[in-house]
Amino acid sequence: SPQQKHRPRPAMDRNKPGSSGRSSKKQINLPQSELFALGSVPERKRDAVGMASAVAAKKIKLATASGSAGGGSSSGLTASLPGSSKASSGGDSSSSSSVLEYWEQMALDCESVDLVSSVLSAIDQQDSDSVVGYICGAIKLLISPKSKSESVLSLSLLYLAKIRPHLFCNETITSALIAVLKRDSQNSFKGRNNPTVHVLACNLLARGYSDKKQWPESLIRTYVEDAINDRVWVDYEECAPFTDQCVAAFGSKIPPKWMLQPELSTLNPTSRENPIIDDEHSTDSGMFGDALGKDPDANPPRFAHIQETVEKLVVEAAKDQLNRRQAPDCSTRNFLKFLSLACGIPEVRALAIPRLELWIHNGKLMKPAQELLTFICYNVTGQNSKDHEVLSNLVKMRLKTKPLINIFMICLKEMINCQSEILTMMLKYVVQNELSNARNPNNMGMLATMFQAKP
Repeated sequence: SPQQKHRPRPAMDRNKPGSSGRSSKKQINLPQSELFALGSVPERKRDAVGMASAVAAKKIKLATASGSAGGGSSSGLTASLPGSSKASSGGDSSSSSSVLEYWEQMALDCESVDLVSSVLSAIDQQDSDSVVGYICGAIKLLISPKSKSESVLSLSLLYLAKIRPHLFCNETITSALIAVLKRDSQNSFKGRNNPTVHVLACNLLARGYSDKKQWPESLIRTYVEDAINDRVWVDYEECAPFTDQCVAAFGSKIPPKWMLQPELSTLNPTSRENPIIDDEHSTDSGMFGDALGKDPDANPPRFAHIQETVEKLVVEAAKDQLNRRQAPDCSTRNFLKFLSLACGIPEVRALAIPRLELWIHNGKLMKPAQELLTFICYNVTGQNSKDHEVLSNLVKMRLKTKPLINIFMICLKEMINCQSEILTMMLKYVVQNELSNARNPNNMGMLATMFQAKP
């Protein structure tokens, strides 16, 4: 038709070069100064900026590993010290992975075999920053997953501690050793961790502070954190030079072995035949190793200047555990072991005694609960209101089996022998309980034990 002949063909016209205004614009030649790059060019610029920032961040993170911490780079990193401490102490994992602690920033690279000579040379040159840096670098290498010369580093650090013990009471080096003790507390496999590094750190700290009458709060805090939770290293006998000083801060009297082992072995006849380590690092010797029977005065007080702070720290840690584990069955053996060694603090005894009856009848907690009972009776004094509460709760305890009753009577007798003034209060509480509606069936046995102890 005539209309179809004159109809334009848009598809064909668009394909022809120069047939449309849009295609003609592409052929316009503009000066180079008037060209504006769009699209991919800004993306490349953004990529370049991102790569530059990533490289800068990587340089900051690896500055100390290159051995240049003694110059201007270390002074620039020091500005982030407060944030780095908080991040590494247990804050966000994202922040702790990107920000180094101060001791890590100070670390200097050094060959394991050259550590002693490098440190002694820096001491001769009175370069204290290098001394601290070399030791921190050795500690950092020691705990790194790729460490292959652990024995050489350990022996070198021990030798330095022998000839220069004052080096290891330096604040920065102390922070590094505390970080070693804390590093496996969250991701520990019970019974499978290698205690070598922890033992080394404990002994280096004990050697470094051996001549110090006042130890810093961070040391006792580190002990409490491990003792109340996973007990990764506190139960090892090799750590005793350090842990004994911390336990002495609680003022607890340690019962002799005869008060615990004979009766406990009768409850579990296979305990001596098959001595195995349980899932929480308990030992067969009364769960406290060689701590039993030790003279509490053998260790001079290292935390007497912060005694109130130590007691507050222990009580708050115990309350936190009790609040998180409302049901008695949820309490752990490690927690009961910690309470036993902290029984020298009156408020700890008052916190433990109301729950002791439930713990002692729990099959999983029976043995540590029995030892907790022994520690409470051995440390109670009756000289304050907290101990009056403890004695009142002791009288109300209803023990159901004969072995448990025998253990209780032994503890009662020893308690009266150690503190004769307790006898009057115990007689009063027993008579009151006998005349009450909730009479304890063991009242007559307790009276007989009291008269045998003090006829």
